[in-house]
Amino acid sequence: MAKTDEFDTAGSYVAMKDLLGELVLFTPTEYVEEVQTDFGTKDAVLTDLVVLSQGGTEYSDVMVFQGSLIGQLKRKIPTGRKLLGVVAKGEAKKGQNAPFILEAPTDEQQQTARNYLAGLTIEAAVAPEAEDPFAVKA
Repeated sequence: MAKTDEFDTAGSYVAMKDLLGELVLFTPTEYVEEVQTDFGTKDAVLTDLVVLSQGGTEYSDVMVFQGSLIGQLKRKIPTGRKLLGVVAKGEAKKGQNAPFILEAPTDEQQQTARNYLAGLTIEAAVAPEAEDPFAVKA
């Protein structure tokens, strides 16, 4: 994500429920313990994210509070690696809501992310052509 301004903002807000079914590229930056919320104290992960299936909509410094996502994102912070997946709902445990999870991206979705990171526009991104194993090579 290219920064074009020399100043920072307070961060962005996007609800995970609004990202259901979307291809999202997460860049987690910080694990934050004991954040005060309306529902008590919770741990969170600060992350920049890009909704690739919405044309590359970018959000910065988003706080993720969902436990299953925290586990996946937190492990990426020390390595600086990104996490790509489709936001989905997992199986609900008895008496609890279904957790938000990330489903594995398809090969085409991974190529969309590579193209985005390489600076190509989402509209121009195309999956690589499969090599024909029966083609005669010159």
